[in-house]
Amino acid sequence: MEIGGRYRLVRELGRGGMGRVWEAVDGVLRRPVAVKEVLPPEGLEPEERRRLMARAVREARAAALLEHESIVVVHDVLVDGGRPWIVMELVEGVTLREAAPLPPVEAARVGAAVLGALRAAHAAGVLHRDVTPGNIMLAPDPAGGVGRVVLTDFGIAEMAGDPALTRTGTVIGSPGYIAPERLDGGVVDGRSDLFSLGAALYAAVEGRGPFDRAPDAAALAATLTEAPPRPRRAGPLRPVLAALLRKDPADRPDPGDVERALRRVADGRSRRPRLRGLLLPELAWLTAMAVAAAVFLLPGAVTGPRGAGAYRAGLALCPLKAGRVAFEAAAAEASGVRTCTGGRYSLRWYQGYRGEHGSPAALRFSSVGGAHRWLRFLSGFDLEHEKRYPFTYREAASGSSGIGDERKARRPRPLGGVADEAFIREVHGHRTGADGPVRLMEVVFRDSNVVLSVRTEPFDEPAAAVRAELIATAGAVAAHLRAAER
Repeated sequence: MEIGGRYRLVRELGRGGMGRVWEAVDGVLRRPVAVKEVLPPEGLEPEERRRLMARAVREARAAALLEHESIVVVHDVLVDGGRPWIVMELVEGVTLREAAPLPPVEAARVGAAVLGALRAAHAAGVLHRDVTPGNIMLAPDPAGGVGRVVLTDFGIAEMAGDPALTRTGTVIGSPGYIAPERLDGGVVDGRSDLFSLGAALYAAVEGRGPFDRAPDAAALAATLTEAPPRPRRAGPLRPVLAALLRKDPADRPDPGDVERALRRVADGRSRRPRLRGLLLPELAWLTAMAVAAAVFLLPGAVTGPRGAGAYRAGLALCPLKAGRVAFEAAAAEASGVRTCTGGRYSLRWYQGYRGEHGSPAALRFSSVGGAHRWLRFLSGFDLEHEKRYPFTYREAASGSSGIGDERKARRPRPLGGVADEAFIREVHGHRTGADGPVRLMEVVFRDSNVVLSVRTEPFDEPAAAVRAELIATAGAVAAHLRAAER
């Protein structure tokens, strides 16, 4: 196959979320090149496709502006078959993902090279936003070992002064490597790339990322709410990883200090690198990460925290009478979620997500802070569709012949007077293009160290009446919980 009347595709080299990469031959200059074929995800609307195409062109612009030995060289960008193709230099070698695990000294050398590339990009006003082991290429050294290190795929890069090109509701990047502030709507700058680099280097020495979870929502939640497991193979790299993976970007070290620390480790000159003038011993890993996790995402004051955790293990709510709603005995679903129903209402103790090694991470948290961070995550991210609010989606009508029901997931709103914290979310139908009947309404709330939800769907009554009854039911559940479980 030939594209642009010039580049003949030879074989596929790999693929990812933004497309696939081919080895090709430039028929004019008669040299091997790498060609990235941008493939839009399934189900995109025309406007979303247009935005993705624009993003691919911006990738070429961003990378072409940069000059650094560890940044892939872009030769050309063209449109063929209705989609962009990015022509780059062909880097022979393997990705960092394929090469892992590496000894700490080699990983430090790779990290120093990538950090040098990031500093050059940041100086030009370009953020990478997707630093992962799969986007770091390692060329072989003729003398053995790792040679040139190349950072590739600026496909979701952000240029200062360029309009944002983001798909509504979609988290852009690779789950498990996205900085917490990008998930929580915080300020995004070069320090976000530092966090991603820390996660990539963690994977380089450990063979798996610090927040590797399935599905993607679990990885995103772990990034926000969990400290990374203490690495076992990082050796002198542990202090650097701990500093880079701090949840609060203000606590991450200066890039120059990180680069010097990485080069000292790579040269075997230091077992305990100094960052910001402070010695961070390997044994401080757990303390450093616990402190960072404890302060991240906490508000100035948590309303009525009720101590470190008022509820013990073995929470049992149903059967119960909550206002006018009588909930039956709870049933255990395959996912481990505890659910009980009362008429058209359902009460759930979220299983949440599965933690490390696939063990269930129960909705009950060991601390109020942990429950608060999980509630904050749920208030901005829809687990079922793995998207950030707001967004639209389509569902086929039951018994129809492909007739879809377009629905809009609105941004959840804070709700007072239910428990320590709460929000309400609603999903509306759009069969005729205007707001149709509410198709789902849910109150998610936290009391001390437990998070619950009361929901109802679908219904045709006026939304205001259903909303009032739902809020009253959630408040009655919270009151029962406090009276019966303490």
